[in-house]
Amino acid sequence: MNEVALMSRYFLSPRREPQLEEVLADPVVRLVMARDGVTLDDMRDVVSSARSRLLFRQMVAAESSF
Repeated sequence: MNEVALMSRYFLSPRREPQLEEVLADPVVRLVMARDGVTLDDMRDVVSSARSRLLFRQMVAAESSF
């Protein structure tokens, strides 16, 4: 899928959050990552870590509400 088609999907569905792989496939994101020396694996690790921390906080908050 070309960049214009990918962008049009976002504009046609303004309430749709792009998947991580869609964001990482964006040419501008790739350029910024390359400039900063960040790899795809680095980004996936950061997102995975953040997701784990958020899920843990949600579980703690849910348990403390009982």
